Amino acid sequence: PKSGWYTISYHSTFVGNATGSRKSYIKYNSTNTIRGYCNMPAGDTTERSLPGSGIFYFNGTTDYFEIEVNQNSGGSLNSGGNFRSRNVCSVHFLHA
Repeated sequence: PKSGWYTISYHSTFVGNATGSRKSYIKYNSTNTIRGYCNMPAGDTTERSLPGSGIFYFNGTTDYFEIEVNQNSGGSLNSGGNFRSRNVCSVHFLHA
């Protein structure tokens, strides 16, 4: 790892379900420094897409990020969708 500024982008999907909501966000060093927050009501049985991104400074040794994706439909839901949509994450170095 190299110290500097990075952009982190993600895209997550849930299969369709008309109950509850879906949310996703990026956590920095397991704290409440949240960026890229997305909150979406279920609405109908259409697959739900949750995109997000943020810019972070990493010290090159101990800093890290987590992407959390949650849903509260009252039951389990598959994440990742179908062949057209997947859960993806990209990290790009911007500058030192």
